[in-house]
Amino acid sequence: MSDRQPIRRVSCACTNHVRWLGLAWLFALAHLWAETPEPVEIPVRLQEDRYAESGTLKQGERRSLRVAGNKGDLFEVRITQEGVDLKFTLLGSGGETILSSDKSLVGEHGDEWYCFQAEGGGNLSLVLECKARVGGSPRYHLELLRKLAPEPSDRARAEICRTLFGTGTASPDKQALKGARARATKIKDDYLQGVAEWMMSDLARRNQPENALRHADRAVAAFERAGFFDHAVALASNVGRWQQSRCLPSNAGRFHKLALELAAKAHPYRAAVVQNNYGVFLQRGGDLSAAIEAYRKALAAYEALPMPEASQRTLLNLAGTLMAAKRPEDARDALHHAGEHMEEPPVTQRARDLKAEWFMLSGWADLQDGNLEEAVKKIREARSIEPLTPWVRALCDDRLGTALRMFGQYDEALEAHTRALDYYRSQGFLKAVAAIQLNLAWVHMSRGDHGKSDTLIKSALAVLEQGCDASDQVDGFKLMAQVQMAKADHAAAEPWFDRMLGAIESDRVSLYNPRLARTLSDARQEYFETYVDYLIDQAERDPKRAEALRIKAIQVLDRNRARALNQSYRHRMGLGPWRDQESSEMRTLQRKVEALAEVPLEDLPFEEKSAVERERRELLLQINELRDEKAQSQNPLGEPTVTLEAVRANLLDRETAVLIYQLGDRRSHAWVITHDNLFHVVLPPRQKIERAAQQWSKFLNQRNLASQRIRKALRAKTLTERILQPVWPYLAKKRRVLLMADGSLHLVPFAALPIPGDGQHSDVDESAVTLERLAWVRIPSLSFSLVQHEVMAQGAGTAAETIAIFCDPVNSPRDERLKLMIPRESRHESRSSQNLARLVHSAELCRQMRDWFPMKGVALYQGFDANREQFFKANLARYRMIHFSAHAVLHDREPELSHIELSGYDVQGRPRDSALRLGTLFDMYLPGNELTVISSCKMASGEVFRGEGVFSLCSSLLATGSRRVIAGLWSVDNESSERLMAHFYQNLSTGKLSAVEALRLAQLEVRKVPKWRDPHYWSGFVFTGSTKSFSINR
Repeated sequence: MSDRQPIRRVSCACTNHVRWLGLAWLFALAHLWAETPEPVEIPVRLQEDRYAESGTLKQGERRSLRVAGNKGDLFEVRITQEGVDLKFTLLGSGGETILSSDKSLVGEHGDEWYCFQAEGGGNLSLVLECKARVGGSPRYHLELLRKLAPEPSDRARAEICRTLFGTGTASPDKQALKGARARATKIKDDYLQGVAEWMMSDLARRNQPENALRHADRAVAAFERAGFFDHAVALASNVGRWQQSRCLPSNAGRFHKLALELAAKAHPYRAAVVQNNYGVFLQRGGDLSAAIEAYRKALAAYEALPMPEASQRTLLNLAGTLMAAKRPEDARDALHHAGEHMEEPPVTQRARDLKAEWFMLSGWADLQDGNLEEAVKKIREARSIEPLTPWVRALCDDRLGTALRMFGQYDEALEAHTRALDYYRSQGFLKAVAAIQLNLAWVHMSRGDHGKSDTLIKSALAVLEQGCDASDQVDGFKLMAQVQMAKADHAAAEPWFDRMLGAIESDRVSLYNPRLARTLSDARQEYFETYVDYLIDQAERDPKRAEALRIKAIQVLDRNRARALNQSYRHRMGLGPWRDQESSEMRTLQRKVEALAEVPLEDLPFEEKSAVERERRELLLQINELRDEKAQSQNPLGEPTVTLEAVRANLLDRETAVLIYQLGDRRSHAWVITHDNLFHVVLPPRQKIERAAQQWSKFLNQRNLASQRIRKALRAKTLTERILQPVWPYLAKKRRVLLMADGSLHLVPFAALPIPGDGQHSDVDESAVTLERLAWVRIPSLSFSLVQHEVMAQGAGTAAETIAIFCDPVNSPRDERLKLMIPRESRHESRSSQNLARLVHSAELCRQMRDWFPMKGVALYQGFDANREQFFKANLARYRMIHFSAHAVLHDREPELSHIELSGYDVQGRPRDSALRLGTLFDMYLPGNELTVISSCKMASGEVFRGEGVFSLCSSLLATGSRRVIAGLWSVDNESSERLMAHFYQNLSTGKLSAVEALRLAQLEVRKVPKWRDPHYWSGFVFTGSTKSFSINR
């Protein structure tokens, strides 16, 4: 080892920009307890040029490791500690001191990073000495990395190391770094080139941010070439956070995704850090569901290492995101787990910060529950912990200010927000500064000082205009509108609301990602509800503009209805047939998903089950992104302007009306559009309506029970009085209603609701139901129906064949059709088929359909032939109608895994994949399909997304081009459902009835049978799509 010392301690370059994100734990420890003997040299074997260990040291104890060093080797040592004051010494082969750290390593980050070169070879000794314990759970983590160097460049490499790492305390300047980079490039040392680029990036951040990005890109590429993936990942993730703090989400997203790609080749710890950072990025960008998924991946990785403190940090991030996603029970569960292992009392800085954040988030949960006093108490307790890292203190101040404002303590709220504002300004965090200014504006508006509110909001918007996306300004626009309303200048509020909607819609909705659609629609709903309430209030204040304002309210709410479905439909119809089946990448992903879907999760241990579910979700996300990429490369059909004239001309006649619901927290609304008028009524708040809807739906899901009949009637009466009676005068003389539902009303069979009184009496006729008067047709949104009408007008009758029928599949090894052909001992259970009972009445229906549709173009796939292979061979785009009579399985949490169960056996009794999944159906292209009927349970049901509606098989078929879909809301008795289908097809085969009227008459026929009079048996099938008649025979 040379007597020169081209060495100095290099602090991790990431640490300057992590404080405000709460990622001070970026280099947290591995929690691995290992007592070691008294100072004796322990030989270290490097595996893949890396060595790592974790453990504890008693006070005064020394730990000495001997490492074989070759001439020219470049070494890095990283030491992370907590709760212990360590001294680190590096000795050469002759016992000479190469490097010594006499100072305490205890600090804000607890991470030290050294770099040196072994010029003379020989043995090195790394000595750790515990000078003192300063916490309740002392431990350390040491990492040693070696990069073998070619001998001819030893001297040049040593010179570069002296430049980059030096011997003094001053950092090299720009010219010195340029020289080091040039020499590193000349000797083709990618690692040192990467270090130089990294240091140049740090140097350029303040005054030349664009140059800093270029240097960072080069550094990441150099580290990747050198195989130093930990460095590449750390730098990419750090730059992503820096760009996020500068309100540049596109740049931030690019670097975060780059870090994710590289993390697969890095240490598992680094991959966990990156997942957590990506979660922070997604959370701040509004994609809460994806952020929750990223946090859960990070949490699983930390727990596997294990790293309890990092797990606590991620649990706190997860809890905050769950609160934002309005999942309070899950958030409290995450907080409970985070609090279980908190250090008591918190001694180290990291432990104090975590404890403060835990109190703060617990208080925030109380705030969401309306417990203001307890919320203020907990957040004050968080703020009282000293000393806190500055960014944690600022965050506590901001949350405390918000809680105090809601509690009515405005002066203290202003003081708390101002303290937070001063810190964020000093750090140059633009987005945080703007957020605090908006919070201050809220306080001033609450105390009646509208002038100061106005000034602060304009200042915040000006800050956000300096590079932030338009969507970041949404809250500012909304608050400015509310300030104008508080000043009684109601007309001035409308332009600000319009700017708010424009900013919201500047965010592109991912067309094929149901999770993102749900998140965005949930997050947006509050803004749309606020604007609609404002327009309705304005209509009452200004009678001359009342109708125009009510029309605008409809247009506003329609802009957030079924947004993802609407956009995907317009893209699909503009694009034409998909080529996914020609894509090897898509086929591979689909096969992997289907293989994982068949894994029997109930038989797996919890860890393996979680791993399978994570992999499955990741594959579904990749498929959605691939579809999205394809769609975005094409020009979609134009989005129509929703006007009363367009609705009346294309969707209505004298016997048809549109009924629109919007459920709101303060009040709900309903509109009725007829061929010559527009009506609006105010309804009870969301909570009252949804409670009544859920209670009645729960009864309908059960078969007719005499003991429940009275309670069921009372629930139906309550719901009718709340949602139908106020609008019934405008519907009573119509024959059809186009229903645009909201919230839980998507799962309500309106045909089974009792007919309200005539308006002069408050009673409800419980013996008569609306089915006797009206045919109910569900539509996702007015804009969707208008586009669908346009598509139908351009391509009606393109399908040449009549109907394809899939019915009576073989789903059980006990099926008598198998018994007749194969001995019992030779039969095996299908992996995907769930041992389902045979739908015996389905076979009879198939035979009858042969008689009703004797013309050419009828394809019947029954029994063993009703399988996936025949489904793919059938080319269903050729058929005007498609009928499925089979079992179905609904996945609420992962809708793409919902599926129809086709035959699980071939004629030899061999098991086969039987699941026809929603994702497969979604890739179909059916522009000429007039009607798809799914005589299966729950295929019109699913998870309800606010604004977006129900993501179900029904909505997916609409997106493929199918013009009408009939599907069930719940599991239905096989005999009654097939009887209903028989009446329906018999009615339809006459050619004299529209599909919706044929369904209504079929339901009335089933209702006449005494044992099936209960709505459970006949009202579950709902009709979605166009009311226009179509010809069965082309």
